[in-house]
Amino acid sequence: MKQDVRDRVRRLDEQLAQYIPPRENWNPADESLYKAVDLYRVTPDEAQGMQLKAIKYTFTHHYNNNNFYHRYCEIRNVAPDDIKTVDDLDTIPLIPDATFKEYPSGKNFAYWLANVYTGDLPAIVIKGSNPIFDDVINAFNAAGMAVSYSSGTSGRHTVIPRDQKTFKAAQYAFAKLRANMIDPNADHALQLFPKPTRTNLFTGKISSFTDDVYPDVHYAVDVKISTELVQQSMRMSRGLKGKGPSNAQSGMLQKIVDNSTQWIERYGKTEESIILIGPPFILLLVMDTL
Repeated sequence: MKQDVRDRVRRLDEQLAQYIPPRENWNPADESLYKAVDLYRVTPDEAQGMQLKAIKYTFTHHYNNNNFYHRYCEIRNVAPDDIKTVDDLDTIPLIPDATFKEYPSGKNFAYWLANVYTGDLPAIVIKGSNPIFDDVINAFNAAGMAVSYSSGTSGRHTVIPRDQKTFKAAQYAFAKLRANMIDPNADHALQLFPKPTRTNLFTGKISSFTDDVYPDVHYAVDVKISTELVQQSMRMSRGLKGKGPSNAQSGMLQKIVDNSTQWIERYGKTEESIILIGPPFILLLVMDTL
């Protein structure tokens, strides 16, 4: 393993120390993420060993702490004791992704979130007799959870409730994979994602760790992104498929590109280093403009 990878991960672990559980409390899933320095250079035998322990541990956790999933597994006659080798992993019942799209509205949406969540819920306070989608999610997050949703390109958002430990593990994994590939250090970072505090979109919220990695972070999309705004964008995108983006989408993309190019030109006149983080198609628009 190259020494620069070790140095990068050691530096990352220092920057994201609050994202990493105390080593004495690590479970097998934690070890598979935090112990290995370079996730791309783990030997196949070692990887399989970690995989079996981590997935069996996680399967057991959800089996024992989620009534919905427990019943799902009982119907399929599979229990944690049945998982003994790597070959047995294929027998673990997987919940279809459509399950996380089939949710009701209003307060019933809150009950749905509570039923699919694994573990003990904090006290959730939802104001109003007829809360909308964002109201419910904001209430869960205000109680200390990390509920986020996908962009809804299929026509409906995928919603997954997580606790903070699980969400921070996902953030750390995202950062570590990047550190394993490149030197992510920079004086300034430009995120081509929505500002995490202004949205519940997963792509926006997961990127909040960059504020703990870089001394200066700019977000090209610093406006409130509501579910309705995302849905309108997706509807326009599907309705105009093959005809190019709508005026609203074009305006938002142009704003991102303008902000990005102005930012790059600003620091391009200095000796300070910069890094751009975002979806490839937006990076391409920025590079084409430059």
